[in-house]
Formats: sequence, C-alpha cells, structure tokens
Amino acid sequence: MENQNPIKTKDTIECPDFFISKVFQNKKMYLTTKTELLSEGWKLHLIHGLSLNGKPQDFDPTPDIVRKCIGKCKDLEGFQFYLTTKASRMRDGGDDNVPKVKYTLRFEAGDELIDKEFTLTSTDKNPVTFYTYITLKIVEEL
Repeated sequence: MENQNPIKTKDTIECPDFFISKVFQNKKMYLTTKTELLSEGWKLHLIHGLSLNGKPQDFDPTPDIVRKCIGKCKDLEGFQFYLTTKASRMRDGGDDNVPKVKYTLRFEAGDELIDKEFTLTSTDKNPVTFYTYITLKIVEEL
C-alpha cells in the first residue's frame, strides 16, 4: 500500500486512508510543516487549523508547525486528521507577480519518517489554502 500525496488546494471533504506501518505502532507520531515563498521581495503570513477526530489541537506555529506530537500511533487508528494552512503573500519590495508557495508536510514516528515528505506547489492565487484530510490506518507494511 502506498500513500498518495494528501495535500490539496481544494477542499474536497474526502478523507482517504493514510497508512502507517505496524512497526511504528508503539511510537509517538509527529507532524511538521514547511512553507516557502519561491520568490524574493514578498512576505508570508500563515494561519493553521488542526483537528484530530473533530477535536481542535493546540500547537505553536513558528510560523510553521514543528514536530507537533499527535499521539501514539496505535492510539490514532481510524482517527480523522484535518489540517488547513492558509498562506497569504504580501509584497515587500518585490515585483507585482505573486510568487508561488511550496508547502511540505512530514509525518514521523519517533525520529523516523512514516512515509516520504509530501510537497505541493501553489499557483499564484493569493491567498492559497492547503488542505490535508486523512484517516489514519495501521497496516502490516507499506
């Protein structure tokens, strides 16, 4: 089973399965995001929203989310994970062309990647919202 890139720029409300290998079941799961402007002369403003099984989660966006502990993998089986990140760009001496934004999402179990890092690059639409809606599933192997 292979995980598809869970990041979207449209709110589809779909919540596909995101597979976590059983070897990680006793480790804590961590979330990290990275948001980058692909042109200079602009500033980035981020707003994140995160919920797990319908319950809002507290975290410290700095401005991205850095190793937010979500819980022990085996305790997250079947949970729905919802993350939205709204990225607004403001001109700060740059040209008039709104830059694209590269968004990276990383899930770790302990210090190991659960899967690859997922990335998505936006269009020049400003602001842009990145959506990640998934259902967490423990499987024998990926």
